[in-house]
Amino acid sequence: MSKYAFVLYAAQSDDFIGRLRELGLVDITTTGWEPSEEDRQLMLDIEGCARAAEFLKTFRADAGRFDAQAAPFASGEEAYARYAAAQREAAALQAEIGRLEKAAEELRPWGAFDPARVGALAADGVVLRYFSTQRNLFDKNAAGWSAQYALAEIGRSDAAVWFVVVAAPGEEIPLDAQEMKAPGMDIREAERRIAEARAGLARLDAEFSRVAVSERLLAGYAASLRERLQGARVKATAHAEAEGRLVVMEGWAEKETSDRVDALL
Repeated sequence: MSKYAFVLYAAQSDDFIGRLRELGLVDITTTGWEPSEEDRQLMLDIEGCARAAEFLKTFRADAGRFDAQAAPFASGEEAYARYAAAQREAAALQAEIGRLEKAAEELRPWGAFDPARVGALAADGVVLRYFSTQRNLFDKNAAGWSAQYALAEIGRSDAAVWFVVVAAPGEEIPLDAQEMKAPGMDIREAERRIAEARAGLARLDAEFSRVAVSERLLAGYAASLRERLQGARVKATAHAEAEGRLVVMEGWAEKETSDRVDALL
């Protein structure tokens, strides 16, 4: 490595630093750099481009998802913006699927029913209360409970039974069972919403395919972001001298590129 100390005319420093980087200058010392908000956004976008490149490697390998004939974007910046938007939408859909799948597990024992009809009954003062308990406990007490309340078994597994009790609004029902929240939809609606969200995920593959065939543009955009960040670091840490007319900084070059750097200097 060769170390250089530069004293530059401030008005020409940006162009000169760019020419040094083109020759292979490894680094310009930026000790003490504190990134601005704009710099932090550049860093986030650089990281985002790196994540996009990793994602696209896996995506292109999946022939069932990747469409090699997709139309590329006009620029790397557009490709990255569309990738980031598609990833946000995909994350939201995946979270929604997870929520709905959990809801579906809770709804499955209640089977198919009409929530609107249940709501109409409640409006007329006929409230359905939802319970679950251990199977052996239900079988032991079902006859006695049925003598006290209008009760109907809805479903059972090897371990549990789910049942409803018809009650008046606010009525106390002291059963040895766990009362559950009244379901707002039935299993059919939950499965319909899950299918709809999965279809939305599948549609995003068309957008990811366009990003994938724009890979070179995306790589070029990532390189331009890194160059902008390096320029921002240099400007922020260079030492101004002679009332701002001069800029002083240090840099390093690989041994094999030192001759070219020397020639430029």
